[in-house]
Amino acid sequence: MRVLFIACLNGIGRVAGTHMKQSPYQDAEGKPLQPVTKDSPFLSIAFSAKELCTRCGSCSGVCPTGAITVGEDKYPVLDPHKCIACGLCGDVCPGGEVKYGDLAEQVFGERFIDKGFDGKVEKTYVGYATDERFRKGGAGGGMVTALLHHLLKIGQVQGCLVTRMNKERPWKAEPFIATNYEELCESQGSRYSIVPMNTLWADVREREGKFAAAILPCQTHGFRKLQTHDPELATKIPIVI
Repeated sequence: MRVLFIACLNGIGRVAGTHMKQSPYQDAEGKPLQPVTKDSPFLSIAFSAKELCTRCGSCSGVCPTGAITVGEDKYPVLDPHKCIACGLCGDVCPGGEVKYGDLAEQVFGERFIDKGFDGKVEKTYVGYATDERFRKGGAGGGMVTALLHHLLKIGQVQGCLVTRMNKERPWKAEPFIATNYEELCESQGSRYSIVPMNTLWADVREREGKFAAAILPCQTHGFRKLQTHDPELATKIPIVI
């Protein structure tokens, strides 16, 4: 079977901004000016309008102090005592707004709102993985897995941000970083479940090397915001599929 495969192998795009600056909600020592509560204006949207939260994990993944974790329901959980009011969680949150013109300019270098149903498409290909295990295990011909494996094999990345079913609780999907062929095989197939992929940014921050991410649109939106607000971390993920 052949499948239509459309992917964005866009690396860093046009990264705006510089390294993190001091938040206006911090004092000179980088501590909160006021006690942090769930109503604090610098937090991600989940704490003020939960219904807008995409549960992508961006706020947890970017938090430099571990003040935000993910609960069993995949919504973020705040520990106000660990929060330093840096505002990064709110900066990278994709739930509060979508500025299509800004996104287009960041990724493609031109401002536009509508390029048709599929957005801006450079080229479209039809194909499938030549590795039989990838092809049989994938939901769409194994193309994404094959691309990720190629990147690992040639050393362009040292890990891939993907998903799998939890071995101890096989009804639960989870994000993880695959670093070899067998782990990529574990990641194959569709997951009709909410997976906060961007929580893996915290792991990426601590690891050496470069990474590729196989992520959904809302998660990619969070990543585009990461490129603007924490480019040092974003440059460790040069490829998004």
